[in-house]
Amino acid sequence: MFLVYPDKLVDMMVPEDSTFNLFFAQRITLRAMARHRQSYHTYTRGFSKSFLAFLSRYIFTMLTPRHRSFIVAGSKKQAAQIAKEKVEGDLWSKFPLLENEMQKTRRGGQVKNAYVLGTDYAEFRFTHGGVFDVVGSGSGVRGGRRHSGIFEEVIDHDPIEINERIIPLMNKE
Repeated sequence: MFLVYPDKLVDMMVPEDSTFNLFFAQRITLRAMARHRQSYHTYTRGFSKSFLAFLSRYIFTMLTPRHRSFIVAGSKKQAAQIAKEKVEGDLWSKFPLLENEMQKTRRGGQVKNAYVLGTDYAEFRFTHGGVFDVVGSGSGVRGGRRHSGIFEEVIDHDPIEINERIIPLMNKE
């Protein structure tokens, strides 16, 4: 149910003391992102485009076993910064329960975080094997496979890089 009505899951995850609420247009956009194989959206500033895109991919990756999703931006550094800001700063602060879906590992008797953040990389691992990470548009991206992704400011990307390196990532057998 939550794969086609992600806004209902959002309503359930909002803490009682929070004033957060999705606007009607945001609910429809979130549902469209969840229900369709491809979605392309153009909205004005302040609509929370990136927030909704991250929320959509986060929920889908969280609910679908072994789903692999990515974000690509102008550079890997920019994509990692956006991922950190949206996941840590927005999603986990608005919906603290989402952080519990991360797979924590134990190494040397200490519990390690299931996510790795750096200046030019970010990777979030879910408890059931799903992964949300940052992909660069360079030649090192070949060979990896993903199920879905977010293209931040797609108009700024090199069309050859997108068509020859990033889109083929989603060619799953």
